[in-house]
Amino acid sequence: MPAASRLRYSLCVLLAAMVLAPPAHAQDAERRAPYAAMRWEDDAPQVELDGTWYALLSIDGNKVEDILAYCREMWPDRWHKRFAEDLVEVLTGMQHPPGKTVTLSLRDEKSGAVTLRPDVPMTEANREALRKAGSSGGYVERTQREHATKPDPRYAALARALVGPGTELDRASMLRDLDQLEAAVRSGFAYRDRLGVDVAAAFDAVRLACPDRVLRPAFTARIQELLALFGDGHSRVVGLDQQRRMGCLPFHLEETDAGIVAVAPPQGKAKLFDDEHPIVVAIDGVPLERWLEYASAGVAHGSPHFVRRQCLRDLRYVAHVRAEAGLPAKETVDVELRSLDGRSTKHLEVGTREGKYSTGIWPMRASRLLAGNIGYLRIQTMDADTRFVDGVLRSLEGFRDARALVIDVRGNGGGKRDLLLRIYPYLAGAKDPPRVVNVAARVLAPGDDRERAGGWLADRYMYPTAWSGWSEAARKAIQECANKFEPEWVPKELPRSAWHYFVLDRGEAPPAWSFAGPVVILLDSACFSATDIFLAALEQLPNVTLVGTPSGGGSGRAREIYLANVGISVRLSTMVSYRVDGKLFEGRGVQPDVLVLPAPGDLVGRGDAPLDAALARLR
Repeated sequence: MPAASRLRYSLCVLLAAMVLAPPAHAQDAERRAPYAAMRWEDDAPQVELDGTWYALLSIDGNKVEDILAYCREMWPDRWHKRFAEDLVEVLTGMQHPPGKTVTLSLRDEKSGAVTLRPDVPMTEANREALRKAGSSGGYVERTQREHATKPDPRYAALARALVGPGTELDRASMLRDLDQLEAAVRSGFAYRDRLGVDVAAAFDAVRLACPDRVLRPAFTARIQELLALFGDGHSRVVGLDQQRRMGCLPFHLEETDAGIVAVAPPQGKAKLFDDEHPIVVAIDGVPLERWLEYASAGVAHGSPHFVRRQCLRDLRYVAHVRAEAGLPAKETVDVELRSLDGRSTKHLEVGTREGKYSTGIWPMRASRLLAGNIGYLRIQTMDADTRFVDGVLRSLEGFRDARALVIDVRGNGGGKRDLLLRIYPYLAGAKDPPRVVNVAARVLAPGDDRERAGGWLADRYMYPTAWSGWSEAARKAIQECANKFEPEWVPKELPRSAWHYFVLDRGEAPPAWSFAGPVVILLDSACFSATDIFLAALEQLPNVTLVGTPSGGGSGRAREIYLANVGISVRLSTMVSYRVDGKLFEGRGVQPDVLVLPAPGDLVGRGDAPLDAALARLR
């Protein structure tokens, strides 16, 4: 770059930084607080000033109840923490930014006297003290009950001793966080009772397994096994893969019509681990199916196709699977491979590696017009980014005059629903009425209004019947759906919202055209979450056929819970979600109309059996 260009570029960067950066006092204020200690009593904050504890009633005239309601609305999963540590951001968001001092209304907890304290300084030291006090300003809900002294036989697998060298975690920390997680499961986990798990017995089994000290990965893996019992694919330990980086297979495993295939790490172009013997028969002399059983311990008890895919995925962490199964540790694996015709086998001893191999999302191909004037629309993620969605729609516009259309969502693990909202008007009939495609309810926290007109699932574009934004046509569709809707299961012991509805509509300003030709959608077991919703929605259209293998099956709107003592985060679903026939997405997924598995060569670009089957139906 010429010197003059570099100078202009540097000036632009500097000017941008000056424009975009907030004032210095704003940056400082974001980390200030008027008190250094806080505690909670039945979700009401108490603060310490000059050695005395007070109930906090208002800040600068803003009632604490209003501030807490704002926090619950904006950060439903972290509202305690936000109130405790980010007070300036909270009040600013409420259009009441504080200054360097604030006025506090307080009630003495001993005398009951109410006092007004003006000009209380907002300091960085106070805020830092709150942060160091722990997550949520010291507030953590934990179960308090008698615990079993011996494990329930139903959960004996969870009670096996946690082992592993090291002293990273102590028993007291593990037990505190188990009590915190149990409280969260009991009070807000939407799928808590779906599979009949005895919560107390399962948690006590893990408690009994905890030694005096152990490494974090061992405890984390057991928590994952515990969560797997509930059968919810969204509920899991966050970042688990990073704790299993050592001792991974030098290939990854994929299901095909010929068996399970080993695919080598890509070095420019994907390839099979062994071209002449691509099928994996055994590892270390143990049949592969047995290894998948070992790997299943931490996999959510969801749909059969979800479980199968996750077991194949988790077997890549072979050192972890060995440890959990009680097998000897090794730095190599002896792999038995078989030819496609089954006439020959071979053995290879290969070393394990650090970190799993990833080949990206299969298939890796772009949208284009295929022979026979058939459009091929590839959607590999449900990204909500406007540029991405607009790009997909531009590709679709190019198929306006196509005779038929293939939409490929294989490998699409989900995301947001924005793309479905935007693409639906192009695929629905010009005179189609609004269509309900998803019904759900959210588990409510204490104080939440069950009948709140705006509902609780706006981030999923779902609203209750009372929502003012429905058109008359949408209300009619909702009423027709509600009259027939019979959920196969509901969380009876948890407070939940009114039913919310996801409605697709061509809208008041639909696109100038809609695709009237036949449509085939390609799916597989990697399709999950928002992609499940996408499939179930478009499957309702009369000109749509699904080809491939069943989707994973999941719809849960997970919240994250931080277990501060052991330093891990856990996700738990807060929403129960159904198809319009009352069937859950969890444990089922979406079934194809035509079942087609990929061939081994498909995985490395030598063909595409599902796409061939789709094209055969369209020609």
